[in-house]
Amino acid sequence: MKRKIVVKKIAHLAIVIPLTFSLSLLALFNTAFSENFSNSKIKVWGAKGNDQGKFNEPFAIAVDQSERVYVADARNHRIQIFDQKGKFLGQWGKHGNGPGDFEKPSGIAVDNDGDIFVSDYDLDRIQKSTPQGNFLMQWGTPG
Repeated sequence: MKRKIVVKKIAHLAIVIPLTFSLSLLALFNTAFSENFSNSKIKVWGAKGNDQGKFNEPFAIAVDQSERVYVADARNHRIQIFDQKGKFLGQWGKHGNGPGDFEKPSGIAVDNDGDIFVSDYDLDRIQKSTPQGNFLMQWGTPG
């Protein structure tokens, strides 16, 4: 089945296709939504801001095996966690350059063990954390 997706006037876009064959899209207009292959919208959530569940330049998303959605909220210097319906589950991170801190988290991935990998555009590093946000390790330096 061929699908065509047209997106207009969006500066950055991340696409994740989880094993459930749903398509999740996240763009810099500070909302997130999911769409399945039958063109029916599943859920839209988010607005601009720094409160729980709001975004300031969400750059990337990842979905774990428990179908939790992790959002790299770049200008709020944090990772936010949601269920697939958009219910806020938690967050971690703060502005800074220490272990577990972020300047601009811009990419995110989940491995088979559930650990979270976050790339930080401004700090030129990748951090590995538990699903709860407990810092495990980091690597990378400017250069």
